[in-house]
Order: sequence, then structure tokens, then C-alpha cells
Amino acid sequence: MDRISKLERAKKRLSPAEIRTLFADLAEPFVPGLGAVREGMAGNYGTAAVSGLLDVGGPIGKGIGLAAAPLIGAVKAYHGTPMRGLLDLNPRKAMEVRDSVWFSDNPNVADQYRYPREYGEILYDEPAGDLLTANLLFKNPMTVDMSGDVGEAIRLGKLLNEAKTKGFDALVLKNVDDTIDSSKELGTSFAIWNPELIQLIERNNKKIKAKK
Repeated sequence: MDRISKLERAKKRLSPAEIRTLFADLAEPFVPGLGAVREGMAGNYGTAAVSGLLDVGGPIGKGIGLAAAPLIGAVKAYHGTPMRGLLDLNPRKAMEVRDSVWFSDNPNVADQYRYPREYGEILYDEPAGDLLTANLLFKNPMTVDMSGDVGEAIRLGKLLNEAKTKGFDALVLKNVDDTIDSSKELGTSFAIWNPELIQLIERNNKKIKAKK
């Protein structure tokens, strides 16, 4: 019986965690360094550890319906949107800076973008949309230290174009003020223009179910 068939048979009898363990057992001889990763991660195997096969969107993870697992090397970040139920973060439909989806490592900053605004001012006391949590899978970002400056749209657009032109896969802005309420709370912002580098994992702190 080949290795894929063993996993397919195990799907009916094992939990997702047990399937991950079985898969790692089968894959370890063929994935360099997986043994060391398993020891360090205590059985929590991310996409990088198994060459993408175990990810919810990978050829095996997708086929056996695994829930999304934390990814080794991924960056966890937050995206606030005034639209409720939005799970398709398409850069072409971006409202803030054209052709890019923006995230922050600071959930307090991202949360402010859940509120409807007009001319940069928050209109209501209650949020209209959602706070999304994602794993960002970029590998070659252009990084800029904003030194506490405000993330002004025209400047961000120029930096974004520079990052794309030079072949980077993301733009990272450190020590940037992306707040709306003038609290000047700093964080690191991330611009992504390839939707394949975005893996949504939570909506309003509740896990998003993987698509079958």
C-alpha cells in the first residue's frame, strides 16, 4: 500500500492531530530536517516542515480535510474591514491603497479599520465589520523603518510601487503610525499584493473553517 493510500484510509479513523503525526512518520525519511522540526515543534507540523503537503490547501491536507495549522516562518497579522463576512481579500478590490491588502501586527491598530469612516474620521461608536487574523507567507519583503511617521496614502503608494518594481513579494513598514483615532500607537504594517500569500485563520477571534 502506498503512503497516500495509508493516509486516506486513516482519515476515517483518526483525528486531524493523529493524521498529522502519521503523515510526519511517513514523510520523515523524505523531508530533510523534519525529525528535528518535529522535536522542536512538539508535533505541530507547519507547511514549511513538510514541503506544503500538510497545509490545508496542499495536495494532501486539502484532500483529507485538515484544519489550518500554524505555519513555520509565517507572520501572524491582523486586518480590519468595515465589511462584515468578507473572507476574500482580493488586492484588486482594495479600498485603502490600490492593488494591495494591508495588515498590522498590532490588533489595536487593525481593529480601528472595522469602523465606517468619512474623510478619515470614524462615523459610529460601534464597528460595522470584522477583525481578520491571517498568516502572511511572504519570503522576500522590502522593509522600511518609518520612525514613527504616519502611514500617509501617497507615500505608501510610492513605496508599494518601488517594492513591486524591485521584485519584492511584500512591503513591511516598521514603527509606523497607522492609527485612525490619532492615538499614535505604533506597529508594523504589511502590504501584500499576491492573494496566495494570505492565509486567513480567524474572524473576530474565532477560527475560520477550512474549505473542503
